[in-house]
Amino acid sequence: MNIVFKKQHPNNSRAKTKRVWHGQFNRTFLKLAIGSTLVSGLAAWIILGQQWAWVLAITSVLYVFYEWLTKYVMTEQGTLATSTDEMLNLNDALSADLLGNLKDPFSFEGIWQATKKSPRAAFMVNRFELSLFMFEREANDDKVVERVWQEAYRLAKLSNGNRITGGEVVV
Repeated sequence: MNIVFKKQHPNNSRAKTKRVWHGQFNRTFLKLAIGSTLVSGLAAWIILGQQWAWVLAITSVLYVFYEWLTKYVMTEQGTLATSTDEMLNLNDALSADLLGNLKDPFSFEGIWQATKKSPRAAFMVNRFELSLFMFEREANDDKVVERVWQEAYRLAKLSNGNRITGGEVVV
C-alpha cells in the first residue's frame, strides 16, 4: 500500500487551526469579544458621535473571523473514499484531531505522538487499560508504520467510518 502525505495541504493547515481553537474557552472568548465590541461600539457611536463608528467595523471583522472558524475550520474535511487499498491518502483519510497533531507519518514515534493526543485514542487506552509503555516500546521500530496505517484504514472501513481516528490507530 502506498501511503501519501503532503505537508502543504489545505486539510493540514485547517486541522492545525482547529487544534488551536478546539477548546470551548477560546470560542467563548471570541464570542465575548464580538459582543463587547458591539456594545461598546454602539454606545460610543450614540454617546460620542459617528467618529467612533470604527469600533463597529472591528466587530464585523471579529464576526467574519468567527463565521470562518465555525463554518470552514471546525467542519471535518476529507473522507476515506479518496483512498483505495493500493493508495492511502492521509491528508484526506485522517480525522482532524489526528491530522492536526501529526508531524511525521512515516515513523512510529511521529504516529504515536499524534495519536496519544486524540480523544478516541485516550478512550481506547483507558477503556482497555492498555499500558503506554507498550506503545513507547514500539516507537523504535519503523517497520510497523505501514502495517499501522493499513490496519487503521481497514478498521475504519470495517466500521463504516468516514475517517481514520486515533481509536483505530491504537487498535
